[in-house]
Amino acid sequence: MVKVSLSSENLELIREALDSHIYWQLSDEHYRSDGYVQSPGSDNPDNVEIIGEAEALLRLLQIAHQSPTSEEPESEM
Repeated sequence: MVKVSLSSENLELIREALDSHIYWQLSDEHYRSDGYVQSPGSDNPDNVEIIGEAEALLRLLQIAHQSPTSEEPESEM
C-alpha cells in the first residue's frame, strides 16, 4: 500500500481523469451513453475487467473526496 496526500482539487482531477479514461479508452463506442458507460462496457473481456477495477477505484476516490480529513495538505506538486 502506498499513502499519498492530495488536496481535494487534485483528488477531483484524478477522479475526472479516471472517469474519462474509462469512457474514451476502455469502453466500446456502442456502450457509451450521455457520459456514462453501460455494463459491460466492452466486448473485450480484458477491458471489462479493467473497467470494473477502475470503477471500484472511482468509488473509493469518491468516498475519500466526501470525507476529507481535518488537515488539508499543502500542494506538493
